[in-house]
Amino acid sequence: MKKITLFLAAAAVLASCNREEALTSAQGGNSGNLFVKNYEASELQGMITPMAQSFGFSGKAAGIQANYTYRGWAEPVQLDLTVSGIPGTENLSAPARYMDLSASAAWTVNDIVFVVWHAAEVAGQNADSYNVNGSGPKVGGSITAYKQVGIGQYEFKDRVDFFDADYHEVYGDVNAGSGNYEIMMAGQRSTATSGYLLSGHEGAVVTRVDYDYINDEFWEGSIREIPLPGLAANDIVGAARRFYVTTGGSGNNSSATGGVYELDRNLININKGESLTFSYPGMAIAIDNNEKQPGLENTDHMFVVGARGGGLELRHQFVSWIPGISATNFTLGAPMSFGVNDVSNLERGDITIATSPDDPFRDPNLMPVPNRINWSPERTFVTLHSTSQAGAETVYNFSDNGVGGFTRNFVPNIGNAISTEYDSALDVLYVAMGGDANGKAVKVIALDRFAGQSPIINTYDVVGEFADPAIGVKTLSNGSQMTPTINDVKEITIYGSRNIAVAAGSQGVYFIQRDKF
Repeated sequence: MKKITLFLAAAAVLASCNREEALTSAQGGNSGNLFVKNYEASELQGMITPMAQSFGFSGKAAGIQANYTYRGWAEPVQLDLTVSGIPGTENLSAPARYMDLSASAAWTVNDIVFVVWHAAEVAGQNADSYNVNGSGPKVGGSITAYKQVGIGQYEFKDRVDFFDADYHEVYGDVNAGSGNYEIMMAGQRSTATSGYLLSGHEGAVVTRVDYDYINDEFWEGSIREIPLPGLAANDIVGAARRFYVTTGGSGNNSSATGGVYELDRNLININKGESLTFSYPGMAIAIDNNEKQPGLENTDHMFVVGARGGGLELRHQFVSWIPGISATNFTLGAPMSFGVNDVSNLERGDITIATSPDDPFRDPNLMPVPNRINWSPERTFVTLHSTSQAGAETVYNFSDNGVGGFTRNFVPNIGNAISTEYDSALDVLYVAMGGDANGKAVKVIALDRFAGQSPIINTYDVVGEFADPAIGVKTLSNGSQMTPTINDVKEITIYGSRNIAVAAGSQGVYFIQRDKF
């Protein structure tokens, strides 16, 4: 899984990270003011609707066994600011007291699907809700946990609301000692309420909350947070027993410098930090742990994407865990820069590495060398989403040009996408289109192995689209009604080989199962 990013294209200037500043002064734990609400299981009843709607592909792929079934829908989250504990909100009345949230991203640990949320960006929503950030961007967030309890069956297990923070991306893993799931969220906290004093901090945070797998609930006492230089933390991954985070500012603000930071699991200090060049916001980060540095088993291969309206920067580095060493060998490699003049008003970025250990397109004889990546041609995808160019082609792939460099290419006929996910069993790329009104919510793109099943299918053909769910009018827990669609997909994640969770923005969360083939 990848991950993503920059949701809030606020007109703010990101302060540069001065490497001489004492970054270790950013203490983790509950050093800031955290305004949260936890829920009992009884309060979450009825927020998931079971489904049994199947769909498949037509056209060129009609003869290929690629069928899917909607298994469930979880309603979107709404915050009640009157219970936030933030001064000035206790006596708010409707509509100011309520804030609609949008599902940003999803991550799975074993049979639990974790989804993070941010203040909804749909026209008309949140227009009258109270802004805890004063004159800045409106923020509000949540994390929800859904458990797969049987084939195609899900239960809403727990939820924690954060009344003064957006969350853009999520990553989690199992603590080998306690068995609990450590969930890391990348986002933006209101500077009007946080009280953080870190130089260069304009809202970027990483927040950790642990999930008790025995009782199936978040342990709110575990919440820890660390501020980072930048307006927003946009993406987070785990590698080499550490966590790596990208930060940035407005996607079009050339003075907004992006960075990549290494954190320990306890969020005590920033171990290391690297600024991106050319004032690029840090849009996305990914780990290819199938690509190892020769002689180092504990090595993961990291890719970082920085971008703005006029260009894209792709950087890579091997990160290794060495016993007894508190920090890794993390230092960003030399940037590879590519023009993206066809995209402006960048909102979010994503990177997907579409190979697996047994992928026939991965050459096991290729050996990485300094300042160069030997990856399989045309199997690394970068997505840059524009808020103003609905017809722009925004998915790129990178291939080896044969002379030690790389070529950036368009993946054609997709449009203004927002993120991608790789299905290694089918060898297809799922492309989330966000709120793009000019296309379906999720497009299915054939890669080489899938295309090889039919003489009329070519690599990068759009071979299918996710059908709109026929779920009808739903009465939500707050008493309002909506007819859910799938026209605002932000991110897709695959787990258990053929289970799919869709973070569908303002439309909530969908659980889909790909049929056996």
